Amino acid sequence: MLLQTVPIRYFLLWILLSTLLSSCQIYHNITARYNGYFLAKEKMLEAETALATTQQDNYNEILQVYTKIDTLKTASQKGAFEYVVKTASIPIQRHPTSKWKDYCYLLVGKARLYMGDFTNATNTFKYVNTESSNPDARHQALNWLLRSFIEMEEWRNAEYVASFMSQEPLISIENARDFYLNMAHYHRTRNQYAPAAAYLEKALPDVKKKEMKRRVLFILAQIYEKLGDNNKAYAYYNELLRSNPNYDMEFVAKLSASGTVDFSNPDAIEKGEKYLEKLLKDDKNIELKDKIYAKMAIFELNRKEYNKAIEFLEEAIFYSKSNSVKADAFAQMGDIYHDNLHNIEKSSASYDSALALADKKAENYKAIDRKHRILQKLAKPYLNVQQAERLLLLAEMDDSERSQYVTTEITKEKQAIDNQLAKESKRQEQRKKEQALLAVNQSNANNFNAANAQNNTINTPSPNALPSLTSGGGSFYFYNANQVQNGKTEFFKTWGERPPVDNWRLLSRIPAAAQSNFKVNDYLYNTTSTLDSGKSATKTKPEDLKYASVRPKAARLAEIPDSKAGKDSLKRIMQENLFLAGKIAYEDLLDYPKTIGFFEKFVNQYAPTSNTPEALYILQKICAETKTCDATIYQQRLREKFAKSVYTKLLDNKNALSNSQKDNAEAEKLYMTAYTAYQLKDYAQAQTTLAAIQQQYGENSYQDKISLLQAMILAKTSTDKTAIEQALTDFLELYKDSELKGFAEKMLATLKGK
Repeated sequence: MLLQTVPIRYFLLWILLSTLLSSCQIYHNITARYNGYFLAKEKMLEAETALATTQQDNYNEILQVYTKIDTLKTASQKGAFEYVVKTASIPIQRHPTSKWKDYCYLLVGKARLYMGDFTNATNTFKYVNTESSNPDARHQALNWLLRSFIEMEEWRNAEYVASFMSQEPLISIENARDFYLNMAHYHRTRNQYAPAAAYLEKALPDVKKKEMKRRVLFILAQIYEKLGDNNKAYAYYNELLRSNPNYDMEFVAKLSASGTVDFSNPDAIEKGEKYLEKLLKDDKNIELKDKIYAKMAIFELNRKEYNKAIEFLEEAIFYSKSNSVKADAFAQMGDIYHDNLHNIEKSSASYDSALALADKKAENYKAIDRKHRILQKLAKPYLNVQQAERLLLLAEMDDSERSQYVTTEITKEKQAIDNQLAKESKRQEQRKKEQALLAVNQSNANNFNAANAQNNTINTPSPNALPSLTSGGGSFYFYNANQVQNGKTEFFKTWGERPPVDNWRLLSRIPAAAQSNFKVNDYLYNTTSTLDSGKSATKTKPEDLKYASVRPKAARLAEIPDSKAGKDSLKRIMQENLFLAGKIAYEDLLDYPKTIGFFEKFVNQYAPTSNTPEALYILQKICAETKTCDATIYQQRLREKFAKSVYTKLLDNKNALSNSQKDNAEAEKLYMTAYTAYQLKDYAQAQTTLAAIQQQYGENSYQDKISLLQAMILAKTSTDKTAIEQALTDFLELYKDSELKGFAEKMLATLKGK
């Protein structure tokens, strides 16, 4: 009835206006989509594809889900991204009612993100999320906002966006997939591997692009291998291999799959071992030997064949051209030496090399740096203990036993040098053969390419052609005299004048004879080995040069103490360094077996010192926590021998720490009384007061002050110069970090007449 009351002309006019408006909207949608949006999107795909071709993955680490945006690399596509911003902005300005406007905003935001303009990128994505009525565009914006916060390492903002999006309804399959990938990227970036794998497994069924699917499969395999789930790792590696990956990924997958065997199954072990040996012998893998040897080392480590693992890691280091591979191998060697072979000296030296070669941006750099610092800290007291223990052992022998012992030492050291040189020579010969084979293969490939390109007017040399192996420029470092010379120069710039001997990193370990006979200019500018040429600038015999790091027998015998004072001094060194090594093992390494080893020797073999109660307390604490030893033994010794110690009170008294502070306060008062008596030349009263401190407050923070004051009193009351010197020497050995060290050194120098 209503239509009857409306004049027909108005009805026709309404239809006409609706048609015109609809046509106008269609025009805006079509123009926006197929002009600005289409061109900007194609340019974005082109730029992303170009960036992907420059991407270099480090297969020695678990891959990132998305490569971190590097503005130095994206700068190569700056023109493309500026084009995207400019072109995508046209529909936004000219067709504001188009349904493609929001997607144009997304392209603008992505371009800004790639260019490193994070602030404007995040603002763009936030705008689409808050202003758009299109759920798909909003969810895409949230995904890119999440990605932006991950790139910026703004973890709280990333977590907020993730929480918000996880509650969003009606998320499409594509957006849900991208959300899962972003969350996997978030957790992988933070080295949270288990949740990263969980999100990747959620995303995997809906990942359609082949390259991304292969990447997800590879990362899943890597993660499960790291987490120790060899069955899942093996399954994902096999699934990846069925997807036809690129050669590098295929090689690493096959190599890794060979290491994910069941090591309780002898047949599986034998199969994996044969496969690795087959890869090693394949001429196609000459340039990949470092990776094969690294995997063989892990294989042997899983079999608990630690010395074999070390040998394979040395081979990996020799063959590798990558500092990151070498750094990882040295770090692994350091761990094996420390954890399995219990050689702290070699472990510390390995971590020296690892830190020198590691990339500061590498995922494991902080871990390498921390372990290096701890091992350096531990190496000094450990070596002091080893040396003092050796000298004390020799001191108890008769002359013939000493002579035989030292001769055997020297023989072993020379044999080790001979073995190392033989190993190096064998490697060099093998490397020569491989380089010659590579050169032949490359020459054949170049001839083949030249034959196919004979009709071309311009012949371009192959970019992969190997340089000749002459003295002027071989691809292998040691065949190139110029590279060797540059390497020597760079070495001495960094490390100074250090002779080519064992333990060259530790100045204290370089023999004085080797250092004094070493002339850096002769070595630096001599490109021909004197051993090879048979000529020498000096009359030094080749054997003397080869064994320059081996200390002579006479020097070794001369350092053996022959007096009670000398032996007592070594015992004090043992005491101090055993305690220090135990503290480092306990506090820094959290290595309880090593802590027990150091502290048990300290408390059982040497007379009690001010540090004995602390060592007993730590021993009983470790025993109580690990149940590997009897804590009551050490608790009883604490109560019986050190009843007044703060550590004894800690066993039973919850307020022991506050009581310790009170004890320190009382000890301070008595110390000041003793020091005042010393100043008044009442040395007997000063000595009596110091004795009272030790008796009533055995554990206090004034031990160094008390020890030095006792030495000062002795200097005033005794004419025994040797005893005074010994008291000051003991102080300097026991309290190396004391603020009174400088004063004690001056006293000792004055006493010696220096």
